[in-house]
Amino acid sequence: MFAREAMELTKKYATCPECGNDKVGGEPSQGALIIEDDVFTRSCKCGWSVTVDKRIKVHAHSTKKLKGVTTGIVEISFHDKAGRKYVDMNVLKQFSGAKRSNQTKLMEDWLNTKEGREWALNTPHISNFF
Repeated sequence: MFAREAMELTKKYATCPECGNDKVGGEPSQGALIIEDDVFTRSCKCGWSVTVDKRIKVHAHSTKKLKGVTTGIVEISFHDKAGRKYVDMNVLKQFSGAKRSNQTKLMEDWLNTKEGREWALNTPHISNFF
C-alpha cells in the first residue's frame, strides 16, 4: 500500500463512527491502527473495526468488438503470488457493478472483498484472447 493511500485511509477512519473516539494505542488501549501487507485495519475500544484489503491490483484492461459484442480481459495480480492473471472483463463488470471497462477502481474494490478474492482465485486464466 502506498503511503498516500495509507494516509487517506487514516484520515477517513481517524474517528470512530460509533463512539467518536479518535485515539489509538495508550494505556488502557483506546484502539489499534495496523497497516501490513496492503491490509489496513482500524479498531476502537467500543468494538468497532474496519479492514480495507488492497492485496489484489488491477493493472490493465483490453477490449475488442466481435460480431457487435464488446468483450475484454482484465489483468490482475495478487500480493502474495508471483505473476499475473487475465480474467473475463464482462463477468468482472457484472459482479463489481462497473458500467464501463475503464472503471478499474470499482473492479479493484470488489476484487478485494471476500467473495471477489475467492472468485479471482478460482476463475480460470484466459490465455487466448486475441
